Amino acid sequence: MRRSPQFRGAPAIAFVALGLLACRDAPAPYDPGDSPATEAVRRITWDQRDDRSPTWSSDGERIVYVRGDLLSAFSDLPTLLAIPDEGGTRELLYPDLQSEEGLGGRPLTAPAVDPRSERIAFVQRFQLAPASGCGEAGWECLSETDSTPPPGPRLQQLALRVRSPGYAGELGDGPGLEIELAGRTEDPTAVNPPEFAPVVGRVLVDYYPAHRLFEEDGSLFFRPTWNPGADEIVYGDALELRRWRIGDATSTPIPGTEDGITPAWSPDGQWIAFVRLARTRDAVSLCANLRVIPEVPPIPTCVQETHDYGLGAATVELIRPDGTQGKAIGEGLEPAWSPDGRYLYVRRGGAIYRLSVETGAAQPVPETGGGREPAVSPDGTELAFARAATGGSRHDIWVVPALP
Repeated sequence: MRRSPQFRGAPAIAFVALGLLACRDAPAPYDPGDSPATEAVRRITWDQRDDRSPTWSSDGERIVYVRGDLLSAFSDLPTLLAIPDEGGTRELLYPDLQSEEGLGGRPLTAPAVDPRSERIAFVQRFQLAPASGCGEAGWECLSETDSTPPPGPRLQQLALRVRSPGYAGELGDGPGLEIELAGRTEDPTAVNPPEFAPVVGRVLVDYYPAHRLFEEDGSLFFRPTWNPGADEIVYGDALELRRWRIGDATSTPIPGTEDGITPAWSPDGQWIAFVRLARTRDAVSLCANLRVIPEVPPIPTCVQETHDYGLGAATVELIRPDGTQGKAIGEGLEPAWSPDGRYLYVRRGGAIYRLSVETGAAQPVPETGGGREPAVSPDGTELAFARAATGGSRHDIWVVPALP
């Protein structure tokens, strides 16, 4: 791979940028054990924290990734780091905003490098919500006899930011978009059954397949992707894909992308690849969150109406940026384009596969068992991905040769 001394346009600091159901029968995750990587396959992070979501700098010399736990509230916060593609010393992308230990600072995740300018688009965790829409205490449901709380989206608000490496200002000072994730609204005038008196109004929860995928699989369904020829980004909000022109106050939906997640803009700018999650049902429940006081009957304090749509197959599709000419390619998650636009690398059946854009033919990539979140180097010769050891949930970043 061609080398250059540093990122183009970077500051003095070095650039510190399937379906889920099908995976139930997939082979066990790869176990690297204590054996060293072969010359062709190399592990570039060795960490006690979770390393995820790799992406390449445009010169192919470094890999940007996120380290930490997105749901952490006090420590082990998701932190953006960069490391040479051969391994070595990692560096913080934003040392004035985060600490390498993940203590304090801002939780940042899902990085994407602008191939034209080396700016980073990333997601700031803006607000967590309780596991259910009303809270996590006792429950009474009209259609259930137990006290299991109905589901609710764990992620409620995010903020999409665009910054150059080494940015030292306040996050709110530069380009950004605050995102209300689809799935939780309120109807303050709803009339509830007598069993839930005196509560008036309801929390309305649509538990979309993307929410379940996040809870059960940790998928960063909101991952942004850059338009390769303009200052524009596409991301998923749990219900559909949305386009955001950097600097605008709002984003616009892309027609025909219902239940679309993890978009990837093609190198020529003509297509957007994404994953469409199938819905398996619409299970409706009406439940009340209860305040329990000793020697007093439980008192309803919040009523939640839930539509749980269920998570079905995951299909990789292509669509034009204006929402036309949609077509399915094949099963998989987390698509990433080859630089020539002929192939998509995806997570499928417990490994990384390459799909032909023209025919949908799938070919497994050797040495990627247990891999996820593929990212192709700018020259198309290598593939970075995250992989967890057998029996664990903590990932490291690996690099293998891309298929010829």
